[in-house]
Amino acid sequence: MGPPPRENGCKPGIVILDATWAVNLNSGEPDTRKWPSMRKWIEQCHKRGIRVFVWIASWATEGLPPEECVTCDGKPVTCDITNPKYLRRFREMIRRWFSDAPDCLNADGVKVDGQLSVPTGPGLRNHGGVWGLELQRLYLKTLYEEAKNIKPDVCISTFALNPLLAEYTDMVRIADMYTTRLTAHETMLHRAALYRIAQPQAVIDTDGQFAHYTLDDYNSELAEQAKIGVPTLYAAELVYRKRFFLPLRNTKMTKEDYRVFAKVFAQHRKGGWKNSRR
Repeated sequence: MGPPPRENGCKPGIVILDATWAVNLNSGEPDTRKWPSMRKWIEQCHKRGIRVFVWIASWATEGLPPEECVTCDGKPVTCDITNPKYLRRFREMIRRWFSDAPDCLNADGVKVDGQLSVPTGPGLRNHGGVWGLELQRLYLKTLYEEAKNIKPDVCISTFALNPLLAEYTDMVRIADMYTTRLTAHETMLHRAALYRIAQPQAVIDTDGQFAHYTLDDYNSELAEQAKIGVPTLYAAELVYRKRFFLPLRNTKMTKEDYRVFAKVFAQHRKGGWKNSRR
């Protein structure tokens, strides 16, 4: 498999490898059924000026022995970042993602998901006795400092609106538009305004899914995203549409879509968009 196809002229600045790229949620090892040579693929992207981020699910227990987990009434519920055994595993995962050593991926960033799964409630036990927002901070601090030690310009992208976590965040995601507001665009504006207050140092990834837009002129929304932060597409070939009271649709992107997307990406890289501060 090569890097993102060139035939439509739509060059992204970053490609994010989303969920299930790895053997399990606590592994830095690619699933070779999907990625026979991920390192080679990433290097091909680098040659084209494209950076590659990997996705992780924070607090996941998949692939872990029970002794490396936070427990609730004796049952594993999340990974335990306060446990020295898990800490060694986590640091090795980070090395595998970002190091340019032969056995590593040499990726450029990480999309941290699942932060709302931080363990809370009665009956919990962990190794270090750290809880709540301080536990969330410890997880991000460990990730951030270890990653920067391996690759100083690595990007840590989170979905956590809190000034206590700002120190360990390079990019924040507005999230994929699950909203009760009138439009997804209004939700983006609202969330971006909050992020600029709580974490003003962070780059804003609009992280928008066209699935949640009411109208069918979805390609115009990418330009609207670019006025707020980094414009984002969730797929390379299909637009997934799932709206209330309407059937699910997977619509193939058209040549006109790619033309619009390519223009937005190119103009954004040149700094041609000014962020809206509504």
